[in-house]
Amino acid sequence: MSGAMNSENMLEVAAVLEEKSRKYQIQKLQDNHREILRLAAIGHKPGEIAQMMGMTQLMISNVLGSELGKAHLNELHETRDDIFLKTAKELEDLLPKATAVFHEILSKEVATNPMQRHRVAESLLDRVGFGKHTKVEQTSTNTSLDLTELARIREKAKERRAAESVNVSKALGEAAG
Repeated sequence: MSGAMNSENMLEVAAVLEEKSRKYQIQKLQDNHREILRLAAIGHKPGEIAQMMGMTQLMISNVLGSELGKAHLNELHETRDDIFLKTAKELEDLLPKATAVFHEILSKEVATNPMQRHRVAESLLDRVGFGKHTKVEQTSTNTSLDLTELARIREKAKERRAAESVNVSKALGEAAG
């Protein structure tokens, strides 16, 4: 077997290549590594990070897949979670005070103008799920009408206009009389 590789040699080569690819580990986090990890921590995908940073996806994957990168990303997530829990606790502690302020403003115990009371009431209602609806749903139906149906609709419209003008005339007559 002079020039040909046997299956045993091929397995050795594959093992060496696999070992070499696993050996790429970041030894020290550089600024660009930290930025890659920060972007990943806030939810960017590796392809997006590569584009933003002007790097290859392979480089991004190497940073994210390295032991040091994984450890740092885990620290970033833990820090984020700790900050979130601390903030949630602080807001929970402020809830009775905020409720008292809403109550004072809405019951006119403090000097406020009507617009301010309106904004406070609207904000409070929104926060408890009774805010104004901002999503508008629209549906449309397409239909075909023949000439007799159109004539019938026109006739109904004329009748309604006539009835409304009678009601308006009657109301004006009552108001004048």
